[in-house]
Amino acid sequence: MTLSSEQKIQENQYDFPYHYIPQFEGNFTQHVSWSWGVNYCATIEFLIKKISNKKFNTLADIGTGDGRLVRELSKAFPEKIIEGIDYSDQAISLAKALNTQLSFKQADITKLKDDKFDLITLIEVFEHIPMELCHDFVFGLKNLLTDDGRILLTVPHKNKPLSEKHFQHFTKDSIMEYFSEFFNIVEYQPIDKISRFVRYLKKISNNKYFLVQYPKFNNYLYSVVKKNYVNTNETNCGRIYLELILKQ
Repeated sequence: MTLSSEQKIQENQYDFPYHYIPQFEGNFTQHVSWSWGVNYCATIEFLIKKISNKKFNTLADIGTGDGRLVRELSKAFPEKIIEGIDYSDQAISLAKALNTQLSFKQADITKLKDDKFDLITLIEVFEHIPMELCHDFVFGLKNLLTDDGRILLTVPHKNKPLSEKHFQHFTKDSIMEYFSEFFNIVEYQPIDKISRFVRYLKKISNNKYFLVQYPKFNNYLYSVVKKNYVNTNETNCGRIYLELILKQ
C-alpha cells in the first residue's frame, strides 16, 4: 500500500509507543522517567566508542531485552549485521514491535549451534543468570564466537547493593572465575563512578514532587554523568567493563 504524506508522518511516529505514556488508573500522569536513564545512555555512548575501534562484520547483543542497544548500534554501524538475542518471548516481541526493520531472535544461547559472531555485547545481563547456570551460559557464549571473536560486557560491581532482580554483583576477580576457562582479558575498566553530586542532581531533577523538563539542566546532568563515567577506579565504581578474547 502506498502511503500519503500525512500517513507517513503517522507511520514514522510508531517507532515509540507514545499512546502508552499517559496513565489514568490511580493518579493521572503523562510523564515517564527512569532514574538510571542518564547512566544507560552514557553506557551506550561508551560502547559505541569502544566498538568503533573494532574490526567486525557481525555482532550479537545477548540479553537484548527491548532492543534499544541494537537500535543504537544499527544506527552507528549501518553496514554491519547486528542481531539481538534473548530467551524471553515477551522481550523479543517488544523489540520486534519497536524495531520492525531490525533483526531479533528468541533463543537459549546454550542451545544455539550454528550461529557465529565476531562481536558479542553482554550489557547488564550476566547478573541475571542463576549461579548454577553461569558455566553453561559462558560455554554458550564461547560457541557463538568466531575464532578471533570478542565479548564486550558490563556488570554491576559489588560496590552497588544487590538488586532484588539480580543473583549476584561482581569484582574483577569474581567475574573472571566464570570466564577464565575460555577467555583472556583484553581490557578491563571500572566505570560508572559512584558520585554524591550526581545522586544529588538526580534527586533535584526527578522526585515525588516534580520532574524537571528544562533542557539545559538535563543536558548538564547528562554531561556530568558522562564526564565522571570512566574517571573512576574499582573502589568507587558502580560497574565493570571487560573486553574478552577466546583463549587459543
